[in-house]
Amino acid sequence: MDSVGTRLRSERTKQKRTLADIAEATRISSHYLQAIEEDDLRPLPGNFFYKSFVKQYCATLGLSYSSLENLVDPLLLPEVEDPLPVLSKAYQVPRAPRRQGLFHSRAFWPAVALIVSLGGGSGIYAWWQKSQRTIADDLPLPKADARKPPPVLVIKAPAAVSASEPMHTSEPTRAQAPVLVPPPSVEPATTPISGKVSVDLQAKERTWVRVTSAGKTVFSGIINKSQTKNFEGLEEAKLVTGNAAGIDVRWNGKPIGPIGERGQVRMVVFTADSFQIVAHKKL
Repeated sequence: MDSVGTRLRSERTKQKRTLADIAEATRISSHYLQAIEEDDLRPLPGNFFYKSFVKQYCATLGLSYSSLENLVDPLLLPEVEDPLPVLSKAYQVPRAPRRQGLFHSRAFWPAVALIVSLGGGSGIYAWWQKSQRTIADDLPLPKADARKPPPVLVIKAPAAVSASEPMHTSEPTRAQAPVLVPPPSVEPATTPISGKVSVDLQAKERTWVRVTSAGKTVFSGIINKSQTKNFEGLEEAKLVTGNAAGIDVRWNGKPIGPIGERGQVRMVVFTADSFQIVAHKKL
């Protein structure tokens, strides 16, 4: 009996080709090709693939598919009914008609409520701000005449203190800077026999000093802690320091006591028979 399978097998045998050759040329499984030659469509995926495989088989052997088309249709398997009837059209539930228009949208009314709440909150805040400005405008402003200028602090430089003058102690005020003078226990040194002045300095902490004599600078610089400086044979001398509590001063070999507090600028004038501690303007 003439059929699609017998025709294809006969032509393949005539060309001395194996199923493996046809499978390599068409990229179709040998299992499917054997089923086609046996006219058994059950192993195949379906009628559509059967027709496609037969066309490729014919093209490989050089046969015309139209010469076999009248033999293909009788072999086609009947269409299988829908195994899942629930998915068929007969069992589909008709969908409710879709509502059209902006007012039927689910997000429309929540959006309207949000806009209204924001607008109401903005209006309340603007009213509150306006009421606050009105209350501030109604408050009386302080009169400019009632304001008094702050007190001005005037500091006058104290007069020079001589070692030979009697000491007068008083409570320092804000308008008068305190002046330290030698303590009562320190007596003015007597005039040296040579009539010269000697000044000895010892730093208790880092201090700047300048020593001048006869209008010339004898020394100017920093004396570090525990460092000493000695100046002898001077006609007269002036000592200026930027840290009065930072040095110990000896005049003609005798201590003159504290000359000021830490950070104060002080000047000491030495002569052969006396010395004076003078408040000096800050350098």
